[in-house]
This record gives sequence, structure tokens and C-alpha cells, in this order.
Amino acid sequence: MEVEAKYRVDDLQKVAKAILTGKGKHLGTYKELNRIFDSKGEYFYNNDRLVRLRTISEGDKTLSLFTFKGKNRSEDIHKRVEIEFRVPKYTQKILHLFGLTEHLRYEKNRSVYRYRSAEVFLDEVKGLGTFVEVEGDEDTIHLVASELGLNAKLEPLTYAELIRKA
Repeated sequence: MEVEAKYRVDDLQKVAKAILTGKGKHLGTYKELNRIFDSKGEYFYNNDRLVRLRTISEGDKTLSLFTFKGKNRSEDIHKRVEIEFRVPKYTQKILHLFGLTEHLRYEKNRSVYRYRSAEVFLDEVKGLGTFVEVEGDEDTIHLVASELGLNAKLEPLTYAELIRKA
């Protein structure tokens, strides 16, 4: 079960500094290309589900991940089944055989931190702006958001939903 909250922010450096000042740890920075797949009738979108191929690039290394996200079970903090695993580069061809095509894509630069018992992601999403995602249990998410001054900036939509509205 994935449990996360997303916050819109103006200054990622300020958040990074607050994390490190609070004894958090920087785990890495990389680029992502996220491609969302769906059927012709948009079955996944219409049923609050998501199928994604993500390519992560860090220096000369790349990694491809397949992700399925189930229906969101909450309004503010996203709670949903998430299945994610490494896949070979030809996975897009397999998705096409199942009748799925790319419906949208977005790129982001992501820095990952460990703060308290949460993972904190500082994202710069091309065309959308800057965001912080906090993943952990619900109590920890609220604590981390409060300590980092994020609570008033909660963004209830997913990146895919924001891209569709842009």
C-alpha cells in the first residue's frame, strides 16, 4: 500500500535545507521520464487507476520500472495499492500487445531524502512547477509536512491529473 501526500512549493532548496538541518539524509538525484498508458476507452483513467512506465536516468545509468497504481482510497493523503518492478526496455511493446498506448508523458528532476521514517521527494516537473512528496505512514506524513512547513500547500491531484488539466 502506497501512502503519500504531495505539496506545491516555491523553493525546493529551502525544503532541502530544512530536511538536512533536521538530520535528514540526501539519498540521490536523478531524472525521470514517466509515460502513462491506457486503453482506447481510457479504462484505467476512468476507474482511478494508473499504468506507468518510468525511466530513471542517473549519469550514464538507466533503469526502467513498470508501475500499477490502484484506486485512491483517501482525499488528502493518497492511499492505494502500488505494484512496481524493474522491466526490460521492450516492455512498451508488450503493453501495446495488450491494447495499451501512451496517453501522456511528463519529465521531472527528483531528489530523494530520508527524513524521520519517511521518504521525501523534491520534484521539479517540467511544465508544472515544483513539488514535495512525502511517503510513509499517515502520522509521519503529517509530522514531516508540519516540520517542513508544507501543510497549507497540499496538492490533491496526481502528476498525471495535473498534466491532463494543463
